[in-house]
Amino acid sequence: MDEVNSVMNKPRISIVAAVASKNAAIGKGGKLLFRISDDLKRFKALTKGHPVIMGRKTYESIGRPLPERANIVITRNPDALRSNFESGKRFDLGKSGLVIVPSLEEAIQRGREVLRSDLKSGKRSDLKDPDEIFIIGGGEIYRQALPLVDKLYLTLVESDAKGDVFIPDWRKDFTKETFREERCDEKTGLKYTWIDLERER
Repeated sequence: MDEVNSVMNKPRISIVAAVASKNAAIGKGGKLLFRISDDLKRFKALTKGHPVIMGRKTYESIGRPLPERANIVITRNPDALRSNFESGKRFDLGKSGLVIVPSLEEAIQRGREVLRSDLKSGKRSDLKDPDEIFIIGGGEIYRQALPLVDKLYLTLVESDAKGDVFIPDWRKDFTKETFREERCDEKTGLKYTWIDLERER
């Protein structure tokens, strides 16, 4: 019951992003700037079983709900999302299980409701952080969410690749490093670092 009450009050809100270390770019032309196999696996491991919140463009770039996660999509124009499904560009929206909301605040509230329901039913007992909600993009959603976020899971890629979507500057507020691992992608040769950061309390 204490866990359920904690979620009702304030779940942990986290951002996951792969970022060009030299210019903070995360995407270009509606697609991820980097697709690193091990990083995608890490993303799946981190977010599996948790609510994930994203903007409409991010959702459409993925093209389907992420399995084993509650998918919450923020859009002020749900008809545009629906029209993609109705035109055959996507699968049946009515059967997708997506939650569509107009604002970040409502998305977080819906994520909290998912966590609370799962905790009451015992579904989240095997998760390391059962009260965590993930923000997964894009740039505008990151900008809105950053003041509310408790933790960042970043992949800093040693690259100056040009992008048109960026993550806002986090360095001033997130100074407590809790994890770091330097890596190299064998396929692309890209060097990158996994780094987890929290706010100093």
